[in-house]
Amino acid sequence: MKYAIFFLFFGTVLFRSCDNVCDFEGAHELGNNLVLLEGDRLEDRIIIRCIGRDEISGCCRGGQYIIPKYEEHYHEGRYNEYIEAAKSNDQWIVAKSIRLLDKERPEQYWIISKEFNLEGIDCSKVSCDSIIQLSIAGPLGHEEFLEQKKRLNVNLKIK
Repeated sequence: MKYAIFFLFFGTVLFRSCDNVCDFEGAHELGNNLVLLEGDRLEDRIIIRCIGRDEISGCCRGGQYIIPKYEEHYHEGRYNEYIEAAKSNDQWIVAKSIRLLDKERPEQYWIISKEFNLEGIDCSKVSCDSIIQLSIAGPLGHEEFLEQKKRLNVNLKIK
């Protein structure tokens, strides 16, 4: 019995001492309640506004599609667009998405300002999506993305 208590205690300490358990579980916090959520496949990767969090770990389990929009993520039952890379700092999120069904412009870039504030807003009565969308520049081509980053003084790089 004392070994069970030891392992339970040790496991809890180890679990809580990891830098970010949520990263391990596929929920990468980007700030301001936006999360890069991964699934079983690369094509599952999306940025969401977190709505559902696990009661024990606090990790995001689901939410509202931000990039790509749901209609863009799937097209006629097939994967169409997913997030290949995303980085964030205190003010910004930059992301690169891949469009599988668009051979002419498969790469799209995004810049999100994290200055939007949804505190005290009832998203069941007001479109929180439209508030967030006002803070998003994109989709952008690569050159336009670089120009916007320079103009906004965004010092984040993605591959």
